[in-house]
Amino acid sequence: MRFVLVLGLFCLYRPTAIAVEQPITVSFDGVRQVAVSIGGDRDEYEVIVRMKPVQCFDNTTNERLNFQKARSYGLQGLLKHLSGDSEKIRASVSGFTVTSTEYDGEFFRQTFRLPRDGINIVRTADASQPSQKIQTRSLTEEIRIESTLFSSFGDHSATIAALTAAFEQELEPIMAMPLDDGNDFEIAIVELEERMTAWFTQLELDVRADKLLLVTEQSELSSDMTTVRDRSLHMLRNAVERREKDRTEKALDAQFPDVNIEADFEVYLKSNRLLMEISGAKVIRRKDGSSVVIAVASTVLKDSSAEERLRAEKVCRLKALTNVLAERNGVQIAHVEELKDETIVVVKNGAEKATSIMDLLKITKAKVEGITHDMPVIGRWRSAAGGTFYLAIGAVIDRDGKPIHTVAQ
Repeated sequence: MRFVLVLGLFCLYRPTAIAVEQPITVSFDGVRQVAVSIGGDRDEYEVIVRMKPVQCFDNTTNERLNFQKARSYGLQGLLKHLSGDSEKIRASVSGFTVTSTEYDGEFFRQTFRLPRDGINIVRTADASQPSQKIQTRSLTEEIRIESTLFSSFGDHSATIAALTAAFEQELEPIMAMPLDDGNDFEIAIVELEERMTAWFTQLELDVRADKLLLVTEQSELSSDMTTVRDRSLHMLRNAVERREKDRTEKALDAQFPDVNIEADFEVYLKSNRLLMEISGAKVIRRKDGSSVVIAVASTVLKDSSAEERLRAEKVCRLKALTNVLAERNGVQIAHVEELKDETIVVVKNGAEKATSIMDLLKITKAKVEGITHDMPVIGRWRSAAGGTFYLAIGAVIDRDGKPIHTVAQ
């Protein structure tokens, strides 16, 4: 009895042998001469990718592209092995970990490990059953077998996509730079533009020199690169304009800490501090032919009492109305530029002025008087020191000088 018990305990605590899978190799024809070795144990796959590396860019970009391409090729090889060479599958993958990368003569080698429960395969015939994403892993992605990836055209297309992603990744920390960075932001933007331009200039040369590409494929790749370049340049321009707007708002907050402007007019006044800083009438032309008419007036506060604030309110409103009706004081002119997600007001030549509202809008004095009759107070603010009070009245008028929108007081 004791012998049986001891034997039972021995069997209970006996170490379990870990099964090691005999590595198999999946090879792909193509420009990169890809070979994927798949092995591992019962818990994880170990995948070793060997391929001809990208060498035409700078070292940092080459490293990034080789890392991404090897990863993609390795997952393609694993999927091909698990699917029995069928292309009608898709899968969700998570828990991917790269353990080493190195150059092996003329080849680049990457080794990664993937938990066996980190890949879930669904055949496309079961389209009604989406692949189940593993919730225990922090990163899950959908992949499918892409035989065109290994062709010359597919390789170039993948490079374009990788360079696009690299550009966006490099832009992100630049956008997060603090506003008080001096010229560091502009320098970083210029350097990124130079890198991006160099990438696609070199890739364009490679595409033209690739004898494995059809003429139509070269044309398509060239068109794709032009689209990506134009989009990237647009993103850089928007980044610079956004930074200028943020800096203006920060300066405005410092210059006018106590600002209360109606929402319909805030986008115009706060986008260009000259409109808030300089007293007088302003006309902002909009692209639909209508105009925003605003008049700003200011007065020095004698003290901080409620009575003095009421006096300043009355004085400034009267001054603002006078600015609209004046025939010789001049009008500050601006126009609206609509960007992707914001409105920019540009003051012509910094301070170019017309003689009067009547002259600028080509309307009669009676119409100007009609506009002022309905112009409410649309904003109030103070200077940083608190000694100067500003007030603005405003309205939106059509091409004929008729009010089409005002903000109720």
